[in-house]
Amino acid sequence: MNSEDRALADVASSVADGVPVDWEAADVQVPPRQQRLVRHLRLVENISQLYRTLPDEDVQASAPADDRPHVEHWGPLVLLERIGQGTSGEVYRAWDSRLHRDVALKQLHHDHRARRDAQERVLGEARRLARIRHEHVVSVYGAEEHEGRMGLWMELVRGESLEERIKAHGPLPADEAARIGRQLCAALSAVHAAGLIHRDVKAQNVILEASGRTVLMDFGTGEELRQSAGSTRLAGTPLYLAPEIFKAQPASVQSDLYSLGVLLFYLVTGQFPVTAGSISELARAHIEGKRRELDDLRADLPAPFVVAVERALSPNPAHRQRTAAELELALRDLESPPETLTLPSWRWPWRVLVPVAAALMLVITALIVWTGTGGGGSAPMASRVAVLPFVYASGSSEAPFVADALTDQLIATLGQVDSLRVTASDSVGRFTNTTQSPAQIAAALGVDAVLQPTAALVAEGGRDRQAIRVDAKLFAAGTGELLWTKSFTSELGSIDSLYASIAREVAGNVRAAVSTGASRRLGATQVTTQRVTESYFEGLYHLKQLSPDHARLAIAAFERALELDPEYAPALVGLARSYIDLGIKGAITHAEARARATVRIERALALDSESSEARVLTGDLKFYYNWDWRGAEEEYLRAIEFNGSSDRAITQYARYLAAAGRLDSALEYARRGRLVNPLSSSAASTEALVELFRRDYAAALRAADEALALNPGSAGVRIIRSRVLAAANSLPEAIDAAQEAITLSTVPAPGWRAHLISLQARVGQPQEARGAMRRLVVELERNKESMGPEHLAYIHLGLSDFETALAMLEQAADERSVDILWLAVDPRVDELRGNLRFKRVLERVTGR
Repeated sequence: MNSEDRALADVASSVADGVPVDWEAADVQVPPRQQRLVRHLRLVENISQLYRTLPDEDVQASAPADDRPHVEHWGPLVLLERIGQGTSGEVYRAWDSRLHRDVALKQLHHDHRARRDAQERVLGEARRLARIRHEHVVSVYGAEEHEGRMGLWMELVRGESLEERIKAHGPLPADEAARIGRQLCAALSAVHAAGLIHRDVKAQNVILEASGRTVLMDFGTGEELRQSAGSTRLAGTPLYLAPEIFKAQPASVQSDLYSLGVLLFYLVTGQFPVTAGSISELARAHIEGKRRELDDLRADLPAPFVVAVERALSPNPAHRQRTAAELELALRDLESPPETLTLPSWRWPWRVLVPVAAALMLVITALIVWTGTGGGGSAPMASRVAVLPFVYASGSSEAPFVADALTDQLIATLGQVDSLRVTASDSVGRFTNTTQSPAQIAAALGVDAVLQPTAALVAEGGRDRQAIRVDAKLFAAGTGELLWTKSFTSELGSIDSLYASIAREVAGNVRAAVSTGASRRLGATQVTTQRVTESYFEGLYHLKQLSPDHARLAIAAFERALELDPEYAPALVGLARSYIDLGIKGAITHAEARARATVRIERALALDSESSEARVLTGDLKFYYNWDWRGAEEEYLRAIEFNGSSDRAITQYARYLAAAGRLDSALEYARRGRLVNPLSSSAASTEALVELFRRDYAAALRAADEALALNPGSAGVRIIRSRVLAAANSLPEAIDAAQEAITLSTVPAPGWRAHLISLQARVGQPQEARGAMRRLVVELERNKESMGPEHLAYIHLGLSDFETALAMLEQAADERSVDILWLAVDPRVDELRGNLRFKRVLERVTGR
C-alpha cells in the first residue's frame, strides 16, 4: 500500500472508529483522484455523528428497514427513504438534524429550465400552508433550495390515504364517512378563513391516521380567494372538479365543497357521481346533467347524509352549502343515532324524497326528544345551547353584579367545549325575567337546548367565605321537556370550578364531545378570595355599560381585585379591555391605551396562555395600534380556537378580514357571529359593514335594517345605514339617517358629524359644508377635543378637494388612526384608488 492509499485508509479507519478527522489535512494528503471518496467519507462521518447523538429508540425509528443509514443530505435534512413519487418530484421521509424529528420532504425533480418556476411553485405552496394552523391540515416547517433542487418539508403524517383505504377495504359506513367529512369540513373552514381555496380535495390528498385523525394534504394547486375570482385556470383532479370549472368560471368556496361532496360520495360507494373517458366528455356529462344519484348506489344510507351530500353536489354553486361549517353541521346529524329506523323497502327518486325526508326528520327528532325524556330513552343530540340569565335569589343589593357576571362567565366556560355553540350573552340577555317557555326561547335563538340557572347564597362562613348554590335545569328545544337537573355548590372564591362542573355535565347531556384541549382548559380553574371575585364581578358589570364613566368605574373595581390578588388573570384582562375601550372612545390617547393595556395583557397571558379573551385583546392591540397584521390574525384565530363561541373573537376577526380585503371570509365569520349572537344588533351591524365593503348595498341595507330592528334606538346603526345609502348614491336618505343618528346621540361623535358634512358637500352645498367644517373644528378645539384627520379627508373628498384629502390621509397614517385600517375596501375613497399618493398610504397601512 503506497502512502496515498494509506492516507485514505487512515481517514476511513478514523471515521469507522468515531475518531475526529482533520479534513483540511486529509484534502492535502489524499490525491485528487481520491477526493470524491474523501467527500463521501466526510458525509458518512456527519451521518454517524448524528446517529450517535440520538437516543436508541429515535435511531431505531428513523433508520430504514434494512438498518443501513442513508447518506444523502439535502440541506439540513437526511433523506431516509422515498415514500412517494409523482410527475413533478418525490416525497421522502427525512430526518431534521437540527430539530431531531422525522419530517416529510417534498422535493422537485432537478430541472434547470424550470428552476425559477419550480421555486415559485414550492414557495407559494409553503406560504399558503404557513397561513393555516389546524389539526386537520398538514403543518409546514420550511421551504428552501439546495444544490439546485427545491424542497418543502412538513409534518410527517403516518397513515394511509383515503384512496388506499377504499381500494383495500371497500366503501365505508355512512357514520365513518360523515366523521371523516366533519374533520375535512373543519380543515376547509380553516383554509377558507385564511383567504385560500384548496382546489384539489380528493381521496389521494387526505391521510387517515391510525388514531382516526384525518389530515388534508397537498396545497400545490391552491390559491388566494381573491386571485381565484379572476382566474379561470383548469386546476385539480377532473373527477372531483365542480361543473362551473369546466365552464371557465372561477373556483370558489363552493367548488371546494363540491369536491368534498364527490369525496364523500366516493367514500360510501367507491364510485364517482360523474364519470367519462376524457376531460371533454366529462365537461359534456356535467352540461347534460348525466350524474348518478347517491341513493341509486346505496339505498341503505341515512337520509341526512344523502341530503347533505346531494346538496354539496348541486350543479348550481348557489344551491350548495354556503360554508364548510354549514356542511359540517349537516353531517353532525349522523353522530351516534339513538336507534336504527327501518323504512319501507320501496324506492322513490331522491328528487321527490328530499323534501319528504326533511319533514320526516322533524317528526323523528320530536319522537327522539319525547322518548329521551318521557319514554326512558337517551337525551337528544344537541350542539347549540343557550344559557338563560341567572336568577339570583339572595335579595342582595349586589344582585345585578353577581347575576350578570355568573351568566357571562358560565357562557364563556361552556364556549370552551369545542363541539358546543353557545349563544352569546347579548342575545340571551333579552330573556331576563321572561315569561316565555324554554321551547319558545329555544325557537327564538335557534338552539337545541336551553340551560336555566338559579343562584342563591346558602351559607355564610364569615364575610369572606360565603357559599353559593346553583340549581341548573336543561330543557329540550321543540317540546321544552326537562332533560336534566342538578345542584352545584361552591365558595364564591372558587366559582371557576363550579362553572367547569356545569359545563362538563351539560356537554355530557347534549352528547357534545369534550376534546383534550377543552378538558385541559376546563381543569385550569383559578382559586381566589370572595372579595376578589366580587370586585371582578362589579368591574364586568360596569364594563358592559359602554360609556367612559363606567369604564373608569370598571378600572377602579379591577384594581381593587388586583390589590388583593395581583395574579388574578381575569382582572388583568378586564383592566386591559377597559383601557382599550377608553382609547377607542377617545377618553384617553391611543398611545396611553396601548401602553396601559399591553402591560396587563402580557401579565395575564403569562398566567393563562389559553385565555380566549386575552388573545382577542392581544389581537386588538396588534391590529388597531401596532398594525401587525400577521400577529393580529394569529391571536384572533387562537382566541376562536380556545372558545369557538366567543362572539367578540369571531366579530373582531370578521372586521380584521374585511380590512385585509378577504371579504368572502369576512362575510363567513360575520354570519358565524350572528349564529352565536342572533339577537345582537352589533353582530348584524358587522355583517352590514362587510356587505358594504363587498359593494353589495342591498344586502348591507338589509343587515342594517335587521340591526335597527334589534336596537331601534341605536345611533351607531343609523350611521352605518347612512354610509350604505351614501355608497349606493341615495344621498337624501343618507342625510336623513345621519341626522337621526346625531339627534339621538347625547354627544355625537365628531366623525359622525363629519360624515353628515361630507354628505352636504356631495349634494351641492359646498359653502354650507365648508362653514360647518370650520365651526366643528373650532368647537372641538374649544372643548379640547380632537377629530381624526381621516374624517376631515372624507369632508374634502365630498368637496372634490383631492389634494387636501390625500394630505389628511397621509397625516392619519402618520398618527396611525384606527379608522383608516379599512382604506383598502372603504367605498368613500374609491375616487382616489388610481392616485399614486393614495397607493403609498395604503401600502403604509397594510404593509403590502
